[in-house]
Amino acid sequence: MRIISRFRRELRLAAIVAAAAAALAAALAARANILTSGLLVLSDTMFAAGGGGSNLTGGTIVYAHVIGIGAITPMSGGTLSLMPGGMGVPPLATADFSFVHAFPTPFQPALGHDRITFRGLPPKVTIRVYSVSGQLVQTLTKNDPFTADLVWTPVTNASGRNLASGVYFYQVTGDNGRASGKIMVIR
Repeated sequence: MRIISRFRRELRLAAIVAAAAAALAAALAARANILTSGLLVLSDTMFAAGGGGSNLTGGTIVYAHVIGIGAITPMSGGTLSLMPGGMGVPPLATADFSFVHAFPTPFQPALGHDRITFRGLPPKVTIRVYSVSGQLVQTLTKNDPFTADLVWTPVTNASGRNLASGVYFYQVTGDNGRASGKIMVIR
């Protein structure tokens, strides 16, 4: 059981390293025009020691990295979508509803949380937040083609009162689809 847990941790770490390296490779390629024959070579020892490499083929990033006993299988065909986090780059709005999510959950003001961010949103959406009993708590709208985020601050109901502890459901609707999820509030 310990070996499986260790393997899973190493796979998660490898995925994080692969995503960071792929983002860096794309940024370097876009800024430095150093691509020759579709291969981008990074001279940084952090990447060289890990055995990873990035191939840019037809506008996609293919990244393979081996760590410990696990391995990330190289992607072939398609595209690699990276959701920013530690990189600090705001995500761009997209018509795809498959990446819609809200964080932090649980929302805990006692820990310093002062906002809930909805991420992965299309350019124009309406977000409706409901209580467990189905009562509409808040309606938020986003009409921004440049960012995929909507920040709900302060986190209050339509009357301006703080949300009570509990589970809330949200529904995101737009021109091309819909998504839903849940948020937990702990006061």
